[in-house]
Amino acid sequence: MRKQYLIHLLDKLFLNGIKNGAIFLRIIFDLAANKTSLSTIVKVYNPPYTDSKDVHNYISNNIEKWIEDVITIR
Repeated sequence: MRKQYLIHLLDKLFLNGIKNGAIFLRIIFDLAANKTSLSTIVKVYNPPYTDSKDVHNYISNNIEKWIEDVITIR
């Protein structure tokens, strides 16, 4: 139930124009009195395709680099 609600909420946010990671601007971390938004940590990827097969291939072709980038950020 919670998962469905979260998916519905995210869908609603995206439909209302919060795209390209802008949702992460609203989530603030207070790390040792240094407030930073999650958008400075999280990278959002938008596949340049609409066809699900092309999107899948895009993700498959880039996932290794994205993981390496996450490890570097940490």
